[in-house]
Amino acid sequence: MATNKFSKAFGKANKDNRINTGTTGQKITIGGELLNAASQTIKQKEMEVIYVLPKDIYPSPENTISMNESEIEDLAQSFIEVGMLNPLIVREMEDKKYRIVCGERRYRATNLNIEKGVRSADQPIKCHLFNPELVDLPLNEDEKEDYVRDVENAQQRNKTDGDKLMLMRKFKARYELLRERDPERFKGIKTRDLLSEDLDISKSTVAQFQKVENQGSDALKQALIDEQVTITTAVDIASMPEQKQEDLINKVLENNNVITKKNVTQYQYEEKNQKKNTSTEEKEDEVLEDGMSLITEKSLKKEMKDIFKYLKEKNGVKVDSEELLSVLNKIREIEKILKKN
Repeated sequence: MATNKFSKAFGKANKDNRINTGTTGQKITIGGELLNAASQTIKQKEMEVIYVLPKDIYPSPENTISMNESEIEDLAQSFIEVGMLNPLIVREMEDKKYRIVCGERRYRATNLNIEKGVRSADQPIKCHLFNPELVDLPLNEDEKEDYVRDVENAQQRNKTDGDKLMLMRKFKARYELLRERDPERFKGIKTRDLLSEDLDISKSTVAQFQKVENQGSDALKQALIDEQVTITTAVDIASMPEQKQEDLINKVLENNNVITKKNVTQYQYEEKNQKKNTSTEEKEDEVLEDGMSLITEKSLKKEMKDIFKYLKEKNGVKVDSEELLSVLNKIREIEKILKKN
């Protein structure tokens, strides 16, 4: 896996995956090493350092990444012990407030410490002012902000499968936009390669998410986002017809919080047996329809096969004459019925 382009642009991510933005910036590209060297030139320009009161900072509504409360608490405790090592990246808005581009977890951890009384609400937070010029892509400022935010979210260690699906949708839409605006630059670069690089996952994992996105029902994709099913189980479900997917999901979630591979296997087993039983019933209905039965050479031979086999093995069998005559008469009756029809 190539080095993540966001780390190269704003400094290396530490073990907590919090971006160190205090270093000289490099232009952010897309797809890591996949583009030419000209698009990855180092730009000797740092983002401006500012100090902002917590009350003047707010999260972006565009940030859809899940937030684990226990991780926020751990981060808040680390701030008490060693302080916030990596500033937020914020963008100044018209109302003199600042919207978070990167660092919502750090912002939440800071507010948690304010609530606990271990940090003053009047103590400003060190931030870097977002510099859209560092993003070397044909995007407007809002689009660049969203891209940088998504790239940082993609680096988070504990992303849920739902997070990955949501990020994949955003990146895919962005690639389509970039291909329209600069087709030559992205010529020959596969979307799967870009997704693998930007989401920091293998190409085979990208293929799994693409299958669920393309073949999965709305109910399946929502279950993945809601953490009710894993991507590996979702891939199995996505192989079913859409109606079967929804039927399985509704049945399982009626009594359970999550859908497992065992649930899928059990559903498929029950469906197979039900189909077999239905097929048998339909066959019987066909034979008995309108009180008529269908006799074919094949079906008659099948009925007589065991009898012929037994007679051949025994080289003939002695039976009661009256019983034999009764059986032969029945056979002759069948002949009459056949000739009549």
